Amino acid sequence: MVAAQNPAFMAADQRRLFAYRQEVLKACRDSAELAPGAFFLDVATGGGKTLSSLSFALRHAARHGKRRVVVVIPYTSIIEQTTAVYRSALGALAENVVEHHSAVSEPTDVEAPSEAAERRRLATENWDAPVIVTTAVQFFESLFACKPSKCRKLHNICNSVIVVDEAQTLPPKLLHPTIWALNELIEGYGCSIVLSTATQPALEAPFPALRQQNIRARIAPAPPPPRARVEVLADEPLDWPALAQRLATHDRVLCITHRRDDARDLTLELDRVLGDESCFHLSANMCAAHRSVVIGKIRQRLSDGHTCRVVSTQLVEAGVDLDFPVVYRALAGVDSLVQAAGRCNREGKLGERGGLLRVYRAPTKPPPGLPRISTEVANTLLAASTLDGDELDLFAPQVGRAFFRDYFRAIGQMDSGITPLRRELKFKQVAEAYRFIEDGALTFVPRWGKAPDIVEQLRSGFVTGKLLRALQPFTVSIYELALHSLLAKGAAEALFEGDEERFVQSVSHRSVYSDRFGLDLSAANVPDGEALIV
Repeated sequence: MVAAQNPAFMAADQRRLFAYRQEVLKACRDSAELAPGAFFLDVATGGGKTLSSLSFALRHAARHGKRRVVVVIPYTSIIEQTTAVYRSALGALAENVVEHHSAVSEPTDVEAPSEAAERRRLATENWDAPVIVTTAVQFFESLFACKPSKCRKLHNICNSVIVVDEAQTLPPKLLHPTIWALNELIEGYGCSIVLSTATQPALEAPFPALRQQNIRARIAPAPPPPRARVEVLADEPLDWPALAQRLATHDRVLCITHRRDDARDLTLELDRVLGDESCFHLSANMCAAHRSVVIGKIRQRLSDGHTCRVVSTQLVEAGVDLDFPVVYRALAGVDSLVQAAGRCNREGKLGERGGLLRVYRAPTKPPPGLPRISTEVANTLLAASTLDGDELDLFAPQVGRAFFRDYFRAIGQMDSGITPLRRELKFKQVAEAYRFIEDGALTFVPRWGKAPDIVEQLRSGFVTGKLLRALQPFTVSIYELALHSLLAKGAAEALFEGDEERFVQSVSHRSVYSDRFGLDLSAANVPDGEALIV
């Protein structure tokens, strides 16, 4: 282990990456001495952003008397990974790191919790701990909430260092009120804000910026040479059989698709080409606990140097530490392509030529709304092939600026209408309007892992917040139309009588949720014969 971390034992590319990470860490530590305010952290993927931003936050808090550090992460799928890194780095102080998000699982036994467990529960709900790791949904929606349960921890945000990771994922529709809230936290509540991203030009786009008097520094060491070459495949869409043939030629490869159905269809096509089911599948049709298990298996195979082919939706792009020599990515926004490149040659072990990111055009359209708009903008940039007379370089800052300039121009001045409601003190309407995730998705609980045991305890009448929270890692978001189809076929049923929020998989339809693909709506037509035998 010591040899692996010693630059003397590293290849040239690894030494450059190691030096870059050291430069990022030093820049963060030096900037921590500056006065409280807003900071922009611009770090290339794989540049050690997770630990360097924590180092900044802890040093800044100690230097300026801040009470705690709040780390805001866009997706629950990467919170466990980030928290594990923090706890490992803090060693004996690891117990001071507390997670608070919908997928936090707790013991489900019916015995009274220990005193230590009760203290931890209260610390989680009230954010009364030195380091809090939470989601963007939990953090920002709490700032605009009007319910006591969501607002009870807000006083503990005061005088904190707040690290907003992957800041480019903030919903454009909510940028006006979100930036207003960040300015208020700095000016009225003594907070320091770190906006961290690998695609920093997103923060220079034409939306209401942080007030200039609040900005202290842009922590942006010169990035290392890209660790992945970018190859744009043919101008025409690549169908799944042709793409599967390409993937089969690589022993270790990651392919990222637009949609859940795309990931499933491509996985099945790759099975046909390979003649087995050795490739891994990842999508939001799998519950969070299920995805974590599969990601763990993928990491182990990569670590052992074994063959590892993965087909996934974009859930692997932000913060999931996977390192493949070759990555295929369906054409998407430049920010998504850069994130996909971050899963390629992440540790810089592949020598001078580095890894390879291949951008393909999928045979299906990207999801409607912002993903489709960003894809169209990126396609226009790629078609131009040059920018200011230079060859288009995916990692060049001017490319990111051009993309986000055109992207925000395409979506126009999106506005949630929250600002006038806030000025009129209409708190309930503000809380209803400020939603990171659009309404329409419902909760489905598959019969996977510990979920059946938790469901039985809930149905027995022992309904507690603790059990409901323990159920969260075993839930899948499903749209109303799909849920109605499952209900009509007897494949789903309400968790409680009259329950309109949580639905569970019926015992009679076990194949609706599989270890390979998670939720499979096509398997709902026929019930399992064995389940009907009494």
